[in-house]
Amino acid sequence: MAKGEQHSEKLKKKPKQDKSPTKPPVVSDRPTPPVTTVVPVRGKLKNK
Repeated sequence: MAKGEQHSEKLKKKPKQDKSPTKPPVVSDRPTPPVTTVVPVRGKLKNK
């Protein structure tokens, strides 16, 4: 194998670009519920 042959072989292997048409967003008839997140309490709780 020649010195520059391996380098040129790496340049050939480029990933193909995704040319598929983009899908339109799916619209549902139900509204999405609000997302609530639970944040755990950090530190000691003070009991009075």
